Amino acid sequence: MISEHFRLEEFIDPVTFAEKGELAFTLIDPRIVDIAEFLRNSIGHPVIINNWHTGGQYKESGLRRMDSPTGAKRSAHKEGKAIDCKVPGLSASEVYDFVLRHESAFYDVGVRQMESIEFTKTWTHLSTRGDDNAQKKITIIKP
Repeated sequence: MISEHFRLEEFIDPVTFAEKGELAFTLIDPRIVDIAEFLRNSIGHPVIINNWHTGGQYKESGLRRMDSPTGAKRSAHKEGKAIDCKVPGLSASEVYDFVLRHESAFYDVGVRQMESIEFTKTWTHLSTRGDDNAQKKITIIKP
């Protein structure tokens, strides 16, 4: 466990985890773990990122290998700066709205970008990529 509710495997793709093991932690922005934990505690529901390690289908919702064809060529996932969250019992739009209602708190924990819900119908993309701003506003991106 790298935090109260999360294992490292949830943030790492299976190939990278097989190659690096626990050292794979150095490939992700530690704020990503803080963001996932904050979302889990704030929203009061479990949060799924990757679940391949328990036989689930999600393998690239955290760190992605540079040669991964999933997502954008310069994706924040490939820098270890993004997670795609699924919250059982809540729709992606409910999670998206929750983050925006608590924008300042999520900004404080490290969220700088979130993909527009029009492009993420089944998950919520949160990223540490981006600049700090005095307004504590999360930038909504459109891939």
